[in-house]
Amino acid sequence: MPSTPALLTAFTVATLLAMSLVLWMAQGGQNEDGLLIVVFPPAASEGQIMSAIANADGTFVRSSLPKTIVIAHSDQPGLEQRLKASGAWLTYSQAPFGGSLAGCMALAAAPYEPADWRSF
Repeated sequence: MPSTPALLTAFTVATLLAMSLVLWMAQGGQNEDGLLIVVFPPAASEGQIMSAIANADGTFVRSSLPKTIVIAHSDQPGLEQRLKASGAWLTYSQAPFGGSLAGCMALAAAPYEPADWRSF
């Protein structure tokens, strides 16, 4: 019988592979508003992300935590393919699994409302 650390390692690897597959399969194209949640590689700089969005004929809407998850917009269809060609890893039309289970992506999907500093 395999040792406990070997079983734990095998379980962890299997879980990470399953989660990766589910996140990859949950991808979608732009929603009706032309918005798209975009996941870039963890090492991507803000300049690289902005350049990739501009090269894909999109506009930057807002970032999230981590900064490599952003919302982009385009009125032209096919933004997801253009962003992937420019270096994006994943694209979503909405937060996968809804806001409660989406983690940091829920921050990106939340509507942006600027704070009125005079009300403080």
